[in-house]
Parts: sequence; C-alpha cells; structure tokens
Amino acid sequence: MQLNELIVTRRETGTKGKTHALRRTGHIPGILYGGHDTNVAISIDKRVFDRLLQHAEGNIHQIVSLKFSDGNDQWNTTALIKSVDFHPIKGYPLHIDFTRVRMDERVRTTVPVELKGQAKGFMFGGIAEQLLREVEIECVAAQVPSHITVDITDLGVGESIHVGQITPPEGVTVVEDPEKPVVTIVLPRGAVASETAAESAEQKAEPETVKKGKEKDKE
Repeated sequence: MQLNELIVTRRETGTKGKTHALRRTGHIPGILYGGHDTNVAISIDKRVFDRLLQHAEGNIHQIVSLKFSDGNDQWNTTALIKSVDFHPIKGYPLHIDFTRVRMDERVRTTVPVELKGQAKGFMFGGIAEQLLREVEIECVAAQVPSHITVDITDLGVGESIHVGQITPPEGVTVVEDPEKPVVTIVLPRGAVASETAAESAEQKAEPETVKKGKEKDKE
C-alpha cells in the first residue's frame, strides 16, 4: 500500500486569534495524537491538503505519511485522518485531527461507497438514488481500501442493495447496520406522477364504459 505524503509544521497553541491568523496565511490547524507519544499541534498548507484530497478522489479518512518540515524525524509517522471540521457555509477545512497508527494494527475508519454498472431499471426510466455515501470498516491499516465498490447491474426499479449485501475486499469487515440501505432504483417524480395520472384516467373511463353497455341493453 503506497501512502500519500503530507508535509506538516509544528505550531504554537494559544488564543483563537493565533488560529485565525494561521488560517489567513492559507494554513489549516490540526492536532496529532494517539500511540504512546504526546499530542502535537500542527499546521498544514491548505493547497497541499487540497491536492491530497484530489489525489485520493476526495477520500478524507485515509492513512497518510506525515513528514515534519523542520526535518526532525522523531515526529514523522503514519497517521489516519480521523476527522476534518469544515466551514458550515463556505466548505473549506477549519481543523484536522490525525491519529498515529501502525500499518500492522487493526483500525476502524470510513471509506467512500462507489456505484458500479448500469442497473436494469435504467431501461425503464429508473435512476440510482444513493442513500449511503460512506461505510465504516475495520481492517489492518495496510489494507484500508480507497473505496468500497457496489455493483448495481442487477437492480430493477424499486429494488435496493443493503449494507449486508456488500462484498468488501478480502480482510475488510463492514461494521455498519446490515439492514441500512445503500442504493435503490427509483422512478423520477415526474414519471411517477405520469403513471398515477394514467391509472386515474383508466379508472374514470371504466364506469363510463359500463354505463354505455347498460344503455345498449335497454335498447
């Protein structure tokens, strides 16, 4: 497993003013914790972090190789991006939590769900409604996949795939509720409305046909 490298810098902790000033320079504050070492306050160049996400196809919860810019190897480590706080409106990252991991230890993290294939229901106007975009998994750190693939080829309109039906890579365990729906094939609202209207029209037409039949019998 090849890890993406992320250059970080040790930072001073203190007032909120320092944190805001750090963000104004284009850096993201973060914290590195876990293992048997002390917590280390760090900062990451926002452009570097953006490139990391692009390279990893948006997978936030990945394992990376942290390299400290001061050249002090004692802090260098492999780490899991545990969480990222984003600005609620503008969407840029505000803070990142990293936790140290060994590549031979078991970890829990979340990975994206990617849909694969053309569902049978597409032929009848159906569309894929993805209800779960990430799943929690457990495996050895070295085996954390970039994503979990779900094949929707056999799904017809109204059919779904649930977590319990996912086949993860070997050595990976999905630890979500097995009954939780991942994806379903539905008709667009317009198509549902048209279908309902057609059924109503047929129902209205039936009494008229019966009535005409009775009138014919009287003649």
